[in-house]
Amino acid sequence: RPPLMTRIRRRFRRICFRFKKRYLQALRRKDLSSWRAFFWDLAYSTWFNKFMMAVVLANVIALGMEYHGMSPEFANGLEIANLVMTSAFLLEFVVKHLGLGLVGYWREPWNLLDGAIVVTSVVELVLKY
Repeated sequence: RPPLMTRIRRRFRRICFRFKKRYLQALRRKDLSSWRAFFWDLAYSTWFNKFMMAVVLANVIALGMEYHGMSPEFANGLEIANLVMTSAFLLEFVVKHLGLGLVGYWREPWNLLDGAIVVTSVVELVLKY
């Protein structure tokens, strides 16, 4: 009988493999048309993901900067920042839909959360303006 840690590692690898197979491989790139492969590559590129992470962090900082009694100019600046960041999130939403397709996008758990937030943000902006 193998030691306990070896069995745990083997089980962990099996779980990771199943997770990756089920959630992260919604589409295989080789099955895509050239324009769709371009957006798939863009959606999964390192620089695009780092850029989107920077936008998320900037958005968190901007949300934390709101306070009661802030000047109208400051509030206007935060509103402009919100519009810019929502536009970036909408761009990511569109790029991933073009690359993964409708079903492929909504099959990934993180995209469910991202998509719900983007749709809610866009609806809020449409109702506001």
